[in-house]
Amino acid sequence: MLDLTSLKNNQKVLEREYWEKTLKGIRFENPLKDYTITTDMAYQAVMDSYCIVFPAELQQSLSKIASNTKAAHILLLTALGIHIQKYTSTQSVCVFTPVYKDASQHGQVENEVIPVVVRPFKGYSFRDLLGHVKQEFIQGSNYSSYPLHYMLGIDPIVIQRQPVVGCCMKELHCITQFEPLLVDLLFVFSLEDTPTLTVQYNTDKFTAGYVQRLGDAFCALTGSLMQEAAVDIAQLDLFKNAPERQLLQQFNNNVVSWPEDATVVELFEKQVDKTPDDIALICGESILSYRELDQRSNQWAYYLTGHGVGAGQLVPLFMDRSLEMVIAILAIFKLRAAYVPIDTNFPEDRVQYMLSDTDAKVLITQLRFKNILKNIVGVDILMMDEQEQYWSALGKDRITVKPATNELVYMIYTSGSTGKPKGVLIENAGMLNHLYAKINDLELDHTSQVAQTASYTFDISVWQMFSALLVGGKTVIYTDDLIFSPLQLLRTIDRDEVTIWECVPSYLATVLALDAKLPAFSYLRKILVTGEAVSLGILERWFSVYPGKCVVNAYGPTEASDDICHYAMEQVPVYNHVPIGRPVQNMKIYVVDDNGQLSPIGVKGELCVSGVGVGRGYWKDPVKTDRSFVINPFETDEGYRMYKTGDYAYWLPDGNIAFLGRIDEQVKIHGYRIELQEIENVLTQQPGVRQGVVMAREDENGNKRLVGYVVLEEGVDREDISRALSLQLPEYMLPRHWVELSELPVTTNGKIDKKALPDVSIAAAVIYNAPSGESEEKMVEVWAEVLGVGKHLIGVNRNFFELGGNSLKILQLITILNEEFGYKLVITDIFSNPTITSLLNFLENNNNETESYKEEVAEELSGMQDLFNQLD
Repeated sequence: MLDLTSLKNNQKVLEREYWEKTLKGIRFENPLKDYTITTDMAYQAVMDSYCIVFPAELQQSLSKIASNTKAAHILLLTALGIHIQKYTSTQSVCVFTPVYKDASQHGQVENEVIPVVVRPFKGYSFRDLLGHVKQEFIQGSNYSSYPLHYMLGIDPIVIQRQPVVGCCMKELHCITQFEPLLVDLLFVFSLEDTPTLTVQYNTDKFTAGYVQRLGDAFCALTGSLMQEAAVDIAQLDLFKNAPERQLLQQFNNNVVSWPEDATVVELFEKQVDKTPDDIALICGESILSYRELDQRSNQWAYYLTGHGVGAGQLVPLFMDRSLEMVIAILAIFKLRAAYVPIDTNFPEDRVQYMLSDTDAKVLITQLRFKNILKNIVGVDILMMDEQEQYWSALGKDRITVKPATNELVYMIYTSGSTGKPKGVLIENAGMLNHLYAKINDLELDHTSQVAQTASYTFDISVWQMFSALLVGGKTVIYTDDLIFSPLQLLRTIDRDEVTIWECVPSYLATVLALDAKLPAFSYLRKILVTGEAVSLGILERWFSVYPGKCVVNAYGPTEASDDICHYAMEQVPVYNHVPIGRPVQNMKIYVVDDNGQLSPIGVKGELCVSGVGVGRGYWKDPVKTDRSFVINPFETDEGYRMYKTGDYAYWLPDGNIAFLGRIDEQVKIHGYRIELQEIENVLTQQPGVRQGVVMAREDENGNKRLVGYVVLEEGVDREDISRALSLQLPEYMLPRHWVELSELPVTTNGKIDKKALPDVSIAAAVIYNAPSGESEEKMVEVWAEVLGVGKHLIGVNRNFFELGGNSLKILQLITILNEEFGYKLVITDIFSNPTITSLLNFLENNNNETESYKEEVAEELSGMQDLFNQLD
């Protein structure tokens, strides 16, 4: 006798095995994302639709199979899967589609829709993939009685909350078949009469513009697929025939006239002849006129000539921000040489490596660094201030040798993946075009006063030093003591009538959070933020204090002569991500997919840049140069190379660009690819969140988990933040652990220092030593206030820096301890005694009279950056 029960059980086993194998590692949620939409806290799932009539050429191609609707269904399903795969840079795409059945079968099958995985395998053509998808659909239909929530491995209730992509044929299917699912993008094809595509979409997740572009690009791609059915899918251009391709060309139409046959030296000397007695440089109480700067740089150039410096050489500098720094760099330009800035906080081994790597003959420095450089060998060390009596006696006439436009002007070292820094080579033409981009976009003129606050080892220092000097303005140099005293810096900038100031967003956030009266900034015309992504929250606070005061978001890599995009704002932008703006003059930007083809508007890809600003490459590293500096495949007749930045970005419909973060910051958790920047953008938009960073941390078993680090307004509950995120992000993107801090740690140049964020797993593993006695208890209270963590985490043997201490927190800590408890602590005391136990022992043994306290405050502050570098 036939055992029906056994047969049914065997069938269930086969079904389970099939779906487990088919869907293993597959993300079934809708991977399409409209980055241009403004996120709303409420999720209403209001649907709308957009209908596209297929272009005549595509209609003609489809007419050959119009009578065979099942074949048309498989063809269009396959094309849709390829389209989504290219749109999202995912390897496999899951599309839900109904099974075939007669009207008499309605309600007699377990599932009326099944997931079909479209996998464009390496080397597959459209023709190859059609056969594969057809087989997947047939097999899936045979196993469609297996419960859908078992297929997907999730709770039945969750199925109704996870948005998916659907596809169906009007002639074959009924839309009601999708009812068990939350389909926020449904592609309905019809070949009756006039072939059309109707896209039903969730208006909370997608804009009409995005859906229109998506549909138009689908038609263009499907036409290409049918015309080139035997071509490797990876090589097909996503929107070769799409109308928006012309729009992208318009976005890069930014040719601007500039003195391309001149050099910085020539243009500066012309300005000297126009306004010789006007002030050029200011640093504290020291001032140089244009004539004095020109003459002193001439004298120093003659002195360098006597020490063998000439055209084409790399000349390292080991200096702080000062008048001498600008004099030295200008002199190097006049000799047709290139300067190489070295951070005075670098350890001796790193300095020696850079000197050897550059084949340097001399090292230009200042007397205050003499002891630090005492063990440096192989170069002639020239101290500008110590040897001034010699070089200031030399001739003041201008150097007769004029630089060429394509000559090297500077090399800046950036961090390298091998552990050794890599030198980026920049030519005069690229530097000069960028200076004029700043002059034009910031509207600089003879009334402009530009704050020079960046370390000369960062490319932004170049325009801060020289842009004003080409138009008769002033460069105002600020030293470290002011920069590490944020409120004092702002007041000094206001007093000095500075018109242009640039800082990193983290520094600005710290400034705006100060519980003190901020200056009026009556003279400040524009503030630039750069170096890291600026959040909407920071902009909201800025414009609440300074309504209408222009903020320029600037973005650019060192490899392209600094900034390649500017975005000016006079109010908070209505975007999810703050745009980085449009390409600056004479630079072209491309957003490309994994196959090196252009990404459509609103679609994520790698940001690449071409134009006069792209540098020469990496010093002594042809392999890395060839990998990052490539021939521009989109403008082969221009002669410029294209630099691949390694950053994710996308075009906005208005021609601006939005930055998404580093490609290498993408993490994978439980099979899901997650962009941390995406979570951070949603997090920092929440009311009450001042700053937010999300990290992927490993637990003791090596499992990755998301940790959110937040700076919150008073009275804001982290649970409320978690609930708000759960309304906007899928479950796998929600941080499960939170660390609340009073401030996010920053590096010496003011960027968020993610490496210094406390690791929750480390914190949990530390043995807690409770305070005993009044002194320890009071100290715990102060540390908790400064560090922004609970007192229960601060054991008396915990290290201040492991708990999140940084340069700014040191200042806060010693200020509170000195003012409220009468101590006389200085910065070095915290570094030497980083625990409560050691610090209290130190205070008791020294009777609050430390030797370091007797030093001059100016000397203390001038050494701060050395200490902060040790911490970072």
